[in-house]
Amino acid sequence: MENTVTDATEIRICTEMDVLMARKQAVRLAASMGFRDIAQAEIEIAVSELGINIVKHARSQGMLRIMPVQAGQSTGLKIIARNMQPTRDQDRDHQKSRLMLGDGVSTAGTLGIGISGVRRLMDEFDVTIDTQGRLIIATIKWLIKANWNRANCSVVSRPLAGEPVSGDAFYLRHLSDGFVFGVIDGLGHGHEAHHAAETAVRTIDVNHRKPLDVIVDSCHTALENTRGAALSLGCLNYPTGRFFHVGIGNIETRIYVGNRMEKLIIYNGTVGVVLPHFRVSLTPACYGSLIIMHSDGISDKFELDALDRRRTPQEITHHIMSRFSRSHDDATVLAVK
Repeated sequence: MENTVTDATEIRICTEMDVLMARKQAVRLAASMGFRDIAQAEIEIAVSELGINIVKHARSQGMLRIMPVQAGQSTGLKIIARNMQPTRDQDRDHQKSRLMLGDGVSTAGTLGIGISGVRRLMDEFDVTIDTQGRLIIATIKWLIKANWNRANCSVVSRPLAGEPVSGDAFYLRHLSDGFVFGVIDGLGHGHEAHHAAETAVRTIDVNHRKPLDVIVDSCHTALENTRGAALSLGCLNYPTGRFFHVGIGNIETRIYVGNRMEKLIIYNGTVGVVLPHFRVSLTPACYGSLIIMHSDGISDKFELDALDRRRTPQEITHHIMSRFSRSHDDATVLAVK
């Protein structure tokens, strides 16, 4: 549970000029808190989308609340968008589930990503409807500092040559006290595999604060009407230095700690089709640990020597993709350090 650090800035949203003012105030506050340029831009986009959503879809009656928050040792910037007009009773459940699952409305006149894009850009995203029927969207961007207890991550993914979409997908979510990530491989390739993988991503995001076994069970239910997918999920807990992992299907996860490399357990099965009995594993993950996840579009024959492991996650993922990807399948490799 986060606590407000200082008094919030509240801006009544009636016109697009109010949204412009909110964008400027949010960027100014983000810069003063130490957010880097890219994070500032992501915050500005989120404020723009949330504000224009009020102008276009709440009859220009709403509020944006922008404030620093604290959760343990982590600092973040929280944005709350509140419609002043209640949502009709028959629309409430549909609108809430649509926004939470990522099928948000893209609004003309914004920076172009829609409400579902806000969910992807920010670290936390929640939709509620208060007792008076008013829609409330709350989102947080955490200030990720360059210190030992923050994971750096890179992922490279490409579809099978000739396919317009990939059957692989990935998930990344920074939390105040940890990092949730995963790789998904829809069975086969093409549009149906892509649909299965994207369904899994949306389901993970809705449930990302729950235990990994609960997330896998939720994905299994959500994928029952798809061709199914392989799935590996990991969760780093910063305060305890523990790494939780579960893998179903043909996605390999390796962890390097010092000179030791361990391939984590994966269970035979397909999420959405046949879910085996599985257990979540627990592995220590100290400063300097390297975690690699990859789909079977990457050969499992690759090796990383001591010099390779000292590279950045970006260098590691590009090295593996360029040298060990297979031409006959979608390919994804993710590195966390």
